[in-house]
Amino acid sequence: MKYQEKEKTYADVQKQEQIAVLQKLDGELQQFSKEAQEKLAAKERELMQPMDEKINRAIKVVAEKHGF
Repeated sequence: MKYQEKEKTYADVQKQEQIAVLQKLDGELQQFSKEAQEKLAAKERELMQPMDEKINRAIKVVAEKHGF
């Protein structure tokens, strides 16, 4: 059952407690999401590094061939 449906039966103290619980869960979810995004970005950098290095070496070879 959703909070909004149950809210009508709660006393003010219960509402405040439930709001605090929901806010805590929301904060934890946001933190989890942030950490997951950071881990994903780090893994992407790790996986892309060898390709970036290979591309840069190829560019350097071509540039040297053409006198740049």
